[in-house]
Amino acid sequence: MPQNSGVTASSLPLGPRTVLFVGAGVSAIAPASLPGWGALNDAIARALVSRIEEALGKPGQLAGVADWLANERSAGRFPPEYQAQLIEEMCGERYFRALQALDVAAANGAHIAIARLAAAGRVRAIVTTNFDRLIELSLTALGVAHDVSRFGDEFTSAGERLRAGAAAALPVIKIHGCVSELHSMIDTLKQR
Repeated sequence: MPQNSGVTASSLPLGPRTVLFVGAGVSAIAPASLPGWGALNDAIARALVSRIEEALGKPGQLAGVADWLANERSAGRFPPEYQAQLIEEMCGERYFRALQALDVAAANGAHIAIARLAAAGRVRAIVTTNFDRLIELSLTALGVAHDVSRFGDEFTSAGERLRAGAAAALPVIKIHGCVSELHSMIDTLKQR
């Protein structure tokens, strides 16, 4: 909801029982401009190809590999979570440390609109697949108390509080984890 759209939190057909489901598209908008998984996996593939060429001392030797991977992925034969699995098996925990680069502080209009809806009492919970913390930063900026769940026990506790109607703070349920907690992030085929 852009700031000049004429849409306000009170004009939306949302009630206090509304659960927002938020995906990567929200954080792709400027100024956050975080890449979606396709773009991120393309960048990773191109970086790996470049490093291999550099190690071999043969620039341009593998020029078509990254494009081939992108074509395979777009044809559904090499999904991003499979590529992530291969990289994680080669790099281990360093793969997830690299994903922590997504921890930026450039919230956009969509993050702010979500926080405004929450501040207006129009949202019961937020469920997101995003690793970034831009929703949480926007909630904090507007003074909205929130409780972030990133894995197992936290998910269970948040669910219990919601069912009991005892959620004092807005639950933000990050089903793929969060950049702030390295071991909470879920991106590989085995994890999913």
